[in-house]
Amino acid sequence: MADWFRKRSWEADDQRDFEDRLAKAPTDARAQYLRLQALELGESRPAEALRLLDRALGDWPDHFETAATLGQRGDCLMALGDYENAVESYALAVKRMRSYPGVQTQAWLSCVLAIAERGDRSRFRLAHQILREFGAKLDQPLIRLRAAAAAALIARAEGRAEDGRDQARTALEAASLLRGRKVALAADDRALVRRIRAIAEPRLWRRWLLLGLS
Repeated sequence: MADWFRKRSWEADDQRDFEDRLAKAPTDARAQYLRLQALELGESRPAEALRLLDRALGDWPDHFETAATLGQRGDCLMALGDYENAVESYALAVKRMRSYPGVQTQAWLSCVLAIAERGDRSRFRLAHQILREFGAKLDQPLIRLRAAAAAALIARAEGRAEDGRDQARTALEAASLLRGRKVALAADDRALVRRIRAIAEPRLWRRWLLLGLS
């Protein structure tokens, strides 16, 4: 049976049960329970998840969960199509991570990817700064794939073709490593790989398109 703060269903009875149990939980643990419940609802009910996250941030603004909560909030806003507020939430999470180095999340990566995929030139400087700060040590292939792909997209948009190709190839190497480990990529990551192939080998990519191999 799932924990009471990890409900997949969110009907009226589920919400009442959650609220009853939350009211009995230790006060300093409630922000975490709100975030964890929001995590379960994030994909299927992003608006409901967002309400829980905003509640956690409103009632416990200076909690050890704040950076993770802000990052999840950005994910929900992206799912709802609110790019501007999503990036602002990611940026606040990054700011929190700077203040509390012991608390780390992947909000920095979500922020950079959102900016890169959007082609938001007004925030490229922010993306570069975040990549320099948090992207220096990328020991996990999936994180390396996403960070390098974001850097490749930004480099291409800025007209730095050679840098873009280098970053794209780094991302593709990470993707190849994941395939070798039998790690299945999510749909968003597969779409990202398709985009950066065009940057890594533009002539070959055009050939693949003509042959229907993309």
